[in-house]
Order: sequence, then structure tokens, then C-alpha cells
Amino acid sequence: MKSFKLLKVVLVALIFSVALSGTAFAGRQDFLLINETGRDIINLYITPSDTFYWDDDILGVDILANGDSEYIYFSRRETDRYWDMMATFSDGYELVWEDIDLFRVSIITLRFDGLAFQD
Repeated sequence: MKSFKLLKVVLVALIFSVALSGTAFAGRQDFLLINETGRDIINLYITPSDTFYWDDDILGVDILANGDSEYIYFSRRETDRYWDMMATFSDGYELVWEDIDLFRVSIITLRFDGLAFQD
């Protein structure tokens, strides 16, 4: 009977730790990105605002089609608050958004005339 209770406690602890593991490794800057630009995004660059170069394309070989969304994840060790974002579209056009406070938003909607934020 004791071993059954111990097994039950261990199982509950394991389930609890697995449930929390997604948030334990999440960066404070994580957000949902929604493309409502009217165009497909073929490259997306996100870099800290105080940096003078663009990091690697976070889409890789993927395309973020108009109307689609993508979760953007950061390392838990990342400490920068303000970020710049550049999108390159299939027609070669580029848009840049600067000084996005990723500590304050959880959803960003890209629009051709600007950004829309949600907490």
C-alpha cells in the first residue's frame, strides 16, 4: 500500500513538472506574430534594438503567408527588452519596425501600415 502511494505522488509530481516545463524554458519576450500585411513574408529578422546588424532569418526556408501566424520563442537567458523587426516580402519589398517592447506584448499583428499590439 505504501509503494502505491509513493508511486502516485511521484506520478503527480512528474505530471506537474511536465506541465510547467513549457513555461520554465520560455523567454520573457515570447510572442505570437500574425501576418496581416496582405503579402507573404519570405524573411523575418528580429534583433535587439541596440544592435547594428540583423540576426539570421528566423523563418529559415519557411514562408509566413498572409493571414498565418507563428509563435516566436526566445531563450530564457535573453535579457533585451526592445527589439527591431524586418520583414522581406515575396515582391522584394521590406518593412522595418523599431523599438518593440517585448516585455509588454504577447501578440503582434504585422500590418502594412504598422503594428498592432496586444498584452
